[in-house]
Amino acid sequence: MMISTPAQARYAPKKVDFFDFERAVSLWSTLKTGEAYDAEYAKCASSEAYNHWDARWLNDGSTKIEDLQLEDEADRKLVEYCHDLNRTYDYWARWYDSIEKMMTTTTALNPNGPIAEPWNEWKVLCERYDYWYEKYRDRGYNDDHKNIFTGECNDLPDWRLPDQVKKYDTLLANSVIRSGKNNEQSRMVVSNYLAKHGDTLSKADRKALEEIIKQFQ
Repeated sequence: MMISTPAQARYAPKKVDFFDFERAVSLWSTLKTGEAYDAEYAKCASSEAYNHWDARWLNDGSTKIEDLQLEDEADRKLVEYCHDLNRTYDYWARWYDSIEKMMTTTTALNPNGPIAEPWNEWKVLCERYDYWYEKYRDRGYNDDHKNIFTGECNDLPDWRLPDQVKKYDTLLANSVIRSGKNNEQSRMVVSNYLAKHGDTLSKADRKALEEIIKQFQ
């Protein structure tokens, strides 16, 4: 990912924060990898007009595109496109932060303890979200608090940075090991972790994981 800092959304954008919300839906649905996102964001990072706009809009959300007094229509279209692209990432980052928090802490949303599941296979986590929204619908929690792009839970693009992938996989593998569940999913989770991150581990840690995998077989 070209965005080189950990995902921490500045806020959770609403539908009205996009120039073209349907375009944002398309970005969410089609840019499935960090590489695909980077290819789109490259033209934004080098745009002086967009960087100026983004700084002004983040400081004052009531700023209008007309305030930039752009003479070139192409610049205006690029600013609007890049704005929607960046706000889509902001929304993704808010979701990612929420998911990671569910994996590491006990909250009102997961009172029985951390929930760790494979990426985009969040069965228990999604059930908890649905329960929460229904329980507190009378307090203003409605469908707008769900994924505003699709209304779904298991369809996040994978825009994680390498360090975020490793952290997620580590949390997941540790959760599986602690659970003691001897099944195929447990074996696959730990095996995948070893295959993806084994070269970053000590010899002792690699050997320990290999032994755990044998126990799962």
